[in-house]
Amino acid sequence: MFMVTFLIIAFSLLVIISWILFAPLVICINSSKNLYYINLTGICKARFIIKEKTLYLKMKIFFISFMFEPLKFMDKKKIKVKKKKKKKQKKIFIKQIYLIIKFVLKIIKCFKIKKLNINIDTHNYYINSLLIPVTYIVNSPNVESSVNFNGINNVVIILESRTYKILMNLIKIFRK
Repeated sequence: MFMVTFLIIAFSLLVIISWILFAPLVICINSSKNLYYINLTGICKARFIIKEKTLYLKMKIFFISFMFEPLKFMDKKKIKVKKKKKKKQKKIFIKQIYLIIKFVLKIIKCFKIKKLNINIDTHNYYINSLLIPVTYIVNSPNVESSVNFNGINNVVIILESRTYKILMNLIKIFRK
């Protein structure tokens, strides 16, 4: 009896961990609809909402949903820092900057572009006319770009990756 329950618990933990590793991680930026979110399918979703010049973060983890202001917490931290004595700042060396840039580029390379839609108006007819041939060259099945003369500027970006790809790149970076 004990062995059966242990196997059921171990199997369910294995299923949950494998789902976290292989579930698609989606990042969506849609400026025309003011829709900005990060979604780990079936596990969690973080959505940024802008209302009346304030930023809200709406999180949903499994079935629990909550909303808060992330910038409210940052203001309190700034006040605390100002009250404390200033410490000497350490200099960032070139090697550290190189490692940070390398880290960010490795993480960016993990993501695939599912959809990229760019609609541009420069408010200059001459520059807009020069950009029209460029948009035809750039267009592909996943990338769609256009130039308009109506004053509309918007961007839609949908990126997708898997958690295990990001973790593998992190391990490769920190192993060296």
